[in-house]
Amino acid sequence: MVASFRVFFGRTSNTSQKSHHVLLLHHMAHFRVESTCLFRELIKKVFKCRGTASNAQRQECPRATFFLTAQYNKLTKVSYCRYKNLTINFPMVEPIEVMHIDATKIHGCCIILPRVLSDERGMFIKTYHDEMFSRHGLNTEWKEEYYSVSHNNVLRGLHFQMPPHDHEKLVYITSGRVLDVVVDLRKASPTYGQHVITELSAENNNMLYIPRGCAHGFYVSSGIAVMHYKVSSVYAPTHDTGILWNSAGIAWPNTNPLISPRDGSFPRMQDFVSPF
Repeated sequence: MVASFRVFFGRTSNTSQKSHHVLLLHHMAHFRVESTCLFRELIKKVFKCRGTASNAQRQECPRATFFLTAQYNKLTKVSYCRYKNLTINFPMVEPIEVMHIDATKIHGCCIILPRVLSDERGMFIKTYHDEMFSRHGLNTEWKEEYYSVSHNNVLRGLHFQMPPHDHEKLVYITSGRVLDVVVDLRKASPTYGQHVITELSAENNNMLYIPRGCAHGFYVSSGIAVMHYKVSSVYAPTHDTGILWNSAGIAWPNTNPLISPRDGSFPRMQDFVSPF
């Protein structure tokens, strides 16, 4: 893991202090640093290294900014920072991941387990982290968010939007429990026509990331379920469609669910000509 540190040199307004001081403006890291005092030796030694500019140059340009790089060694459990020929070791704890991301057999489809903070008051859960999603190659540009409330035995799906309005989707449950299904409709995919089944629940706090070119649906196995959605394109009625819920070989827990007339009119999987 790598963290970048920007160190700023400038003049101090207090004449009783040194003519120049060092401020650690900002560190971009995936680390929890025990204390800023851990950088004291680093700052002191880097301050001594400064001397590349003449006094005249310092007066003309009293401020200078440069970047340092800190790396965490998982074997020695020590972080180190290098500047020029200087190497300084200082303790850091290992990175804290705000989410754990597991791949499924369908490429691009992921199960996401967010970090849960709980105490006597309840729970706090982060459902999206831009840097984490970006690091794992997931979408970070969301255009629409909404939620649905569904009763027991309701089945919604299997839905998707056609190009050019196809989208990635992030779904999770905040009340109840559902059996969530993703079907791969991408012709060039090695898992074309296959599906993955995941139980999403408020108790498990898990989320599902669905890539473009996949159909999505779910069956409510609790009394009621509230599902939240993030999508990377806005709703396009002329491109919003689906495939018939019982035509993709999915072992639904009920063969007679409550579905909408629209969902019941979708073409069967074997009759669907995929645009993906």
